[in-house]
Amino acid sequence: MLRNHAFTAAAFTLLLTEAAPAFAGLPATPAPIAGVGLGAVALIGLGYRALKRRAQR
Repeated sequence: MLRNHAFTAAAFTLLLTEAAPAFAGLPATPAPIAGVGLGAVALIGLGYRALKRRAQR
């Protein structure tokens, strides 16, 4: 169980760091565009988690 939580935390951290360049880029990124990017990354993560759970059954 702990390994699963550690993997989830690591995956979530990785997803957040992948989205960070939208905020740290040199040209100003409008907030709605950055928000959509973060939302897309979160949905990809949730989809991966759902597929992983389905495969475990």
